[in-house]
Amino acid sequence: MTNSGAEGVMTLMRKTGGWLYSAVLAISVILMIYGGFLYVTSGGDEDKVKDGKNYIIYGVIGIAVATLATGVVFVVGEFLGSK
Repeated sequence: MTNSGAEGVMTLMRKTGGWLYSAVLAISVILMIYGGFLYVTSGGDEDKVKDGKNYIIYGVIGIAVATLATGVVFVVGEFLGSK
């Protein structure tokens, strides 16, 4: 059985969104770990502390964007009446 119309589009969006969410989440966590490593090993160097904080912030922003994007797919699906 093939999906057609809005249901098929939503199925494709959910599958693609799931893969992208996982990838962005993994990259964001890696950024946060790297930022924490830079922060801890900075040895008082203000540039490394600043870089570490920035990487941690970028990771948090990445997780927030990925979560919001997943929510948008859900809202569009509900708007189109998909199951």
